[in-house]
Amino acid sequence: MLISIKDLIKKSYELYAKNAKLFFTYAVIVSAPSIALSFLVTILRSVFNLQKVSLLTPLYAILFFALGVISYFLSLWLSIAFIKTVSDKYNEKNTENIKKVIFDTKKLIIPTLIVSILSGLAILGGLLLLVVPGIIFSIWFAFSFYVVVLDGKEGTEAMRESKKLVEGRWFPTFIRLFAPSLLFLIISGILQSPFSYIMANSKSIFIGNIVGILSSIVSVMLAPFLVASQAILYNELKKTRKIANS
Repeated sequence: MLISIKDLIKKSYELYAKNAKLFFTYAVIVSAPSIALSFLVTILRSVFNLQKVSLLTPLYAILFFALGVISYFLSLWLSIAFIKTVSDKYNEKNTENIKKVIFDTKKLIIPTLIVSILSGLAILGGLLLLVVPGIIFSIWFAFSFYVVVLDGKEGTEAMRESKKLVEGRWFPTFIRLFAPSLLFLIISGILQSPFSYIMANSKSIFIGNIVGILSSIVSVMLAPFLVASQAILYNELKKTRKIANS
């Protein structure tokens, strides 16, 4: 029997609480490239706004694109390591060395990128045909990324494996993906509402930047819970499928 929504949320919280320092460290590392990109973009805009030479505009666009690509690949790589660590911790495997996990997972960057593109195209195709097929496909292929990271399968094989995990229990899987995400959004919204209010009513750039940083910290603190819920669900889908097939 598939894990209940209540147990999924409970186990996600317990797993995070038990490994709070490790998971939070990962969350900070995963967020670092995008945060660094935001600071660099702000600096570049300030520099280029001081220049009156129009030829600098294409240069800015090239730099922005290059930094964006670098940030994306770094975040992808670090997310792979994070997911693997969360799954290992759930299965009570000893995974404490962050550097080693990051180094060992570099080979998965391209396979995860490919499967993400293939899954995205499949879901987009379903949305273009009708909305409903797109929604169905999105749940079918929701675990393709996890199949690559945790089971080493690639491309369409990973997509087929994800679909097999969901087949016959599409709606229970959908609910178990949706419920933790909704809880995450509600808690995040509540915690960040004071920051949003301050930013909306403050004209100080300095205060706005400080509040923005604090708001980002809240998101980083909550992110491991969501990652844990998805990793746990993936592991439970695999376990219950094995039981059903035995």
